[in-house]
Amino acid sequence: MSFAEERFQRSTRILRWSGAWFIQSATSSPPRVPLKRTLTRPYTWYSALCLSILFIIESGLIFWTLLFSFGMRKMFLNTLYVVLHCTVVTKTFLSVLSLSLNAKKFKKLMGKARRFETSRNFRPLPQEKRFISKSTLRIWGQGILILVFVIIRNMDMMYMVDIRSIPLLIGLNLVLGSASVLLVVYDGAYSTVLKALVEIFLAYMQKAVYTLKTARHVTGSTATTMLEACRLDVNYIQVSKLQLEKFCVLDAS
Repeated sequence: MSFAEERFQRSTRILRWSGAWFIQSATSSPPRVPLKRTLTRPYTWYSALCLSILFIIESGLIFWTLLFSFGMRKMFLNTLYVVLHCTVVTKTFLSVLSLSLNAKKFKKLMGKARRFETSRNFRPLPQEKRFISKSTLRIWGQGILILVFVIIRNMDMMYMVDIRSIPLLIGLNLVLGSASVLLVVYDGAYSTVLKALVEIFLAYMQKAVYTLKTARHVTGSTATTMLEACRLDVNYIQVSKLQLEKFCVLDAS
């Protein structure tokens, strides 16, 4: 496995755990798999299950608030809840749609990264080992954010529903919790993939800068060769950077 594939899979693992099938297609190097073979894979049905849970639960919550819960709380509070919830759900599905529509372009960028590593014999710089790294803090931060969101949302829904059966209450909490987690994860799906690609090409740029620093202490034809290779690398990364900037503009919009 190349550096790009390893870094990309590590950065997007939370999406793959949540059944984002387009992540799998964006990183796989073989050609497109026939539909019949795709339908026989357990991963496809797991993805369909996750998306079904998200769609059914979110639609059910909105209809529940519109049809049944206006007598339990104030009109303004319910209206605000429906508007905010519809906005979050719409934004989430737009993020998923943007990612699935751009999966082919992301796959091309991954292909360029593979060819770059093969042609340049790329080896990443050794990373300084830290007890707590930025990636660890980011993962824990995402986990805490999801947990807070799930707790607040479940408390809000339990306030509107009077359930006396403990098993039913536990089951409802599990279903609502899974839907809440999927909502948060899918809402940042496009940004997660984009960030993973930026990290890959940033590592390439760091290696180019390291090569330039090393070339200062080398003379003769060796230095010329190193500088020429570094110039080609920087030009290549610059083109990829422009493509990533287009995706960033799309993400911001």
